[in-house]
Amino acid sequence: MIQPQTYLNVADNSGARELMCIRIIGASNRRYAHIGDVIVAVIKEAVPKMPLERSEVVRAVIVRTCKELKRDSGMIIRYDDNAAVLIDQEGNPKGTRVFGAIAGELRQLNFTKIVSLAPEERSDVVLYGYFQAIESKLKKGRFGSRKSTRRIPKGVIHVQASFHNTIVTVTDVRGQVVSWSSAGTCGFRGRRRGTPFAAQTIAGNAIRTVVDQGMKRANVMIKGPGLGRDAALRAIRRSGILLTFIRDVTPLPHNGCRPPKRRRV
Repeated sequence: MIQPQTYLNVADNSGARELMCIRIIGASNRRYAHIGDVIVAVIKEAVPKMPLERSEVVRAVIVRTCKELKRDSGMIIRYDDNAAVLIDQEGNPKGTRVFGAIAGELRQLNFTKIVSLAPEERSDVVLYGYFQAIESKLKKGRFGSRKSTRRIPKGVIHVQASFHNTIVTVTDVRGQVVSWSSAGTCGFRGRRRGTPFAAQTIAGNAIRTVVDQGMKRANVMIKGPGLGRDAALRAIRRSGILLTFIRDVTPLPHNGCRPPKRRRV
């Protein structure tokens, strides 16, 4: 939504590049402006050697907004930026060209000259969706299904085993996380978080999701000196996934930082 202090891009070749809204014309108590509303703005950035200069106060009509616009047909449109076209006192555009798509509602508001200068009158190419579909999904509490339906035949299993916790993360070959599990998500607390039994349960929970998605082969990366290293590996092998290779990626110091002094007892 457009309100005072909102920055907008200029969608014409009048010479201005960026505007800041000062006031909304039409009513004294209006807080927000939408597509087709006329505003008073100040030029924040302009092209050098053009008639319009920086800090000049101008009038503009809003042609694009990031806020969704609901139509009577139930359709919702949305743009990637907030943009306006500079106009004079009579409502005619100051520029000779309009860049980008604009809403068809401007024709109904008697801005026909702006519509004729634009390359695309209709903005249906930037549809956000149908209002009925969004409303039904909002009633369900979420927009999409949390469970991924894509098939992942091959992946990488990362096992991070420390003395106090074990984390198993499953990714695809591009590194996108598909499933993960840790001692906390499995309900282990206190000293039980670093036990081999906890690592076995963690690996089973993380692998169960990817097996349902069709994972057949995987690479295993083990990191850390924890007690759950071997237990997690055994649970992965029992899952039925063919392991291509197993690699230990635990970082080792090569004469790096000086170790702490030995404790005096």
